[in-house]
Amino acid sequence: MPIRNSSLSFDYPNTFIELSSPSIQSYSYSYASPPTRDSSLYLTRRSGPYTFASEVSVFWDTVQHSDGTLTVTQGTIGPAGHSGYTNASTVTLNVYGTSGLASTGAVVPGPNAAVYYSNPRDAQDIATFIRGRFAALPAAALPPLNIPQAATLAQIVASITASSALRVGRD
Repeated sequence: MPIRNSSLSFDYPNTFIELSSPSIQSYSYSYASPPTRDSSLYLTRRSGPYTFASEVSVFWDTVQHSDGTLTVTQGTIGPAGHSGYTNASTVTLNVYGTSGLASTGAVVPGPNAAVYYSNPRDAQDIATFIRGRFAALPAAALPPLNIPQAATLAQIVASITASSALRVGRD
């Protein structure tokens, strides 16, 4: 039976940016076989890493447009790396557009850059958010692994609109 969706549906894109430093320790959840100490903390004290949904930080920003509209962007820090960036000192910055994006398209199975960024302004807005986070990071403290920290806005746009396991809604 075919799935029918509105031609004006939109699923907000997300981009995974992998950050790494020897001074941090990532944490990978295993619900099938959690570490005994963590399982015990949760079961006896409702404490420890299994008391929350793995995001350890959430933050927002806005992009004001000349027409008066506003795009809201969100970033979360996850406790482990993703898609080939999974060593013990890597965490994930997951970047979303949460409201005000202008792209529309049909919801389709799998990643599709034409759906996620049918309006180029959206890629600019997400890249602006990413560039702002990169500018705030000290150069050696927590370098990004999959997008250069010194990348220009245009380079970030090109990176986030390219289909990969770390972009345009894939996970």
